[in-house]
Amino acid sequence: MQIYGQYGMSEMSGDTVREELDSLLEWWELAGVDLDYSTEAEGWLDKEDVKEPAQTARTGNDEVQNTVAAKTGSALQKQVEPAPRTVNLPAPPDTHPEFIRFWMENPQLALPSGIGIRIAPHGPLKPRLMIISDMPDRDDLQTVFSGVSGKLLGRILAAAGIAQAEVYHASLLPEHSLENRLDASILQAYREILDRHIALVAPQAVILLGNMPNSALTGNDLPKNRLNLQFINHEMGKIPAASSFHPRTLMQRPGLKAKAWQDWQWLMESIKQ
Repeated sequence: MQIYGQYGMSEMSGDTVREELDSLLEWWELAGVDLDYSTEAEGWLDKEDVKEPAQTARTGNDEVQNTVAAKTGSALQKQVEPAPRTVNLPAPPDTHPEFIRFWMENPQLALPSGIGIRIAPHGPLKPRLMIISDMPDRDDLQTVFSGVSGKLLGRILAAAGIAQAEVYHASLLPEHSLENRLDASILQAYREILDRHIALVAPQAVILLGNMPNSALTGNDLPKNRLNLQFINHEMGKIPAASSFHPRTLMQRPGLKAKAWQDWQWLMESIKQ
């Protein structure tokens, strides 16, 4: 057989030619060009074959969209704005001992998202400072701030020159909640109880730790309240209220400790005797 290669015509044996062809075909397969291609367009489908189904598909889609739009519009017309939720809690007692019993035992104060363990507030009446957190921590035992975050709070109080004997510890909620965000109606109901609690304790000043007590008592969130000293009106008068981060937040985000210390210094200026 005569093969015309790069350098002209040469004589090659049949076996050599087969090896060369097999090698060439193998390379084409690896390169992905083992199929026959044409540079000229082929009329696989005539225009008449395509036009009608496409038109039918468009018409069908339009009908579906119109049906969905009609149903959606009908549903929106039938939709009614839900009525604001109301949470009714019993009125708290008028004396501090009765209030503590009410706080610890009244079944109507149980939270749907609570863990079912009530934690008591503690401290002297008419204190220099009342500390209000959002809720007890999971590791609190019997009293608020008796767990790990309470140890950090104790160090903050010592650095601020405030003795534990001058502080009343309390919380907006009576038990730990598995939800960090609660409905505004729930916060409002517990806010009314907290108002009575503050009046019975009669502190010189209050500090609100965390976003939840700030929102409940002032209607503002923590970042906004940190910029301005608040004043809380309650049954016994008006008292200054500072705002800062909860100790559990400071343990999770140590970089906030400098800002927290500024909050406490601001508080100390407001309660100087």
